[in-house]
Amino acid sequence: MDREELILIALANTKGIGRRRLHRILADGMCVEELLDAAEKGDSTYWGEPALSSLRETYSGNAGKMAEQCVGGGKRIAFMCEQKNIKIVTAMNDDYPARLRGITDAPILLYVKGKLPREDKPAVAIIGARACSAYGKAVAHSFAGELAVRGVQIISGMARGIDGIGQESAVNAGGETFAVLGNGVDVCYPKEHRGLYDAILTRGGLISEYFPGTEPQPAYFPERNRIISGLSDLVLVVEARKRSGTYITVTQALEQGREVYAVPGRVTDALSDGCNVLIKDGAGIADSVSGIMEALAGIVCHKINTGERDTEADCRCVLKNGGARPEDGLQEILFGIIDLTPRNWNEIYRLLNERIEGGITLPEFSATLVRMELAGLIESTGNYYVKKYDI
Repeated sequence: MDREELILIALANTKGIGRRRLHRILADGMCVEELLDAAEKGDSTYWGEPALSSLRETYSGNAGKMAEQCVGGGKRIAFMCEQKNIKIVTAMNDDYPARLRGITDAPILLYVKGKLPREDKPAVAIIGARACSAYGKAVAHSFAGELAVRGVQIISGMARGIDGIGQESAVNAGGETFAVLGNGVDVCYPKEHRGLYDAILTRGGLISEYFPGTEPQPAYFPERNRIISGLSDLVLVVEARKRSGTYITVTQALEQGREVYAVPGRVTDALSDGCNVLIKDGAGIADSVSGIMEALAGIVCHKINTGERDTEADCRCVLKNGGARPEDGLQEILFGIIDLTPRNWNEIYRLLNERIEGGITLPEFSATLVRMELAGLIESTGNYYVKKYDI
């Protein structure tokens, strides 16, 4: 890290020096070291009196110039993080996520265990209620797992309920998932998610703007939500009450220009009120994984056309995996047809033949259903089949 980055790390952890002030310095192309020299001489033009007082209180009693003290402080923080296998990625660094650069009030730095989401792969945030229903659990499990298999990165907050279920499903599917935490990246919260915390570390990364060792606080979770939506191309709401914490993320996602999709639910179910209202207000209807893949293809290709992305690799990836086709394998096509609610054998066979040119024989169809049932992918009751998940 160069001197400017080390100074930035120190200032980001100095009380009274806020993100907005540091972003203004970076946006204006100012030299932080020169501004500190001016502050040392009592010039509050750029800092303002409160920040200047904070700088003096923090650094004036120590030997050496403010800039040198900040460099030393940044080095100590960087060394401490290195000992804990934590990377610091500042807004000055080329590794800083491009998706975050364009959002309002972006974090000035990120602490990362593992890795950051790739820019050349689509990313979906899966969020929802902590106290979710069996339906919500099944949908979160289904969508997250199937999206992960198709190469979509899953972003969430590792919270109880929908967040954790979606991320666990992504891990089990062999996909990549990233948790944005409302505490330090070296703190596991909730504690019962220790296994998931470790699994995410091997399949993706843990991300936070809070200093290592920071314990969770109620105010931190709404604040981190802007990073969850910011790292995503699309936000998928699985289950949410009206005026819930999930709505904070949705509001931030819309302000950031992200697409929002919601899973429809029963009108009598309070846990689906929020989703149904979002759909009424214009959110996309998340009724299938293929629908989400189609939306991602449109988003990614639009970014390529407008120059926000310089590669078509992720667009081709989304288009390739946008829906089941005969070359994907018969089981995968059937898995896309069989739903979370029971579907009749005859209807499944009809839908399958509509998707495959020339159709398949009844013996081949029956044998495939048996293999899928033995593999634990589906289960049957009489002539009806449903997807099966361990929840």
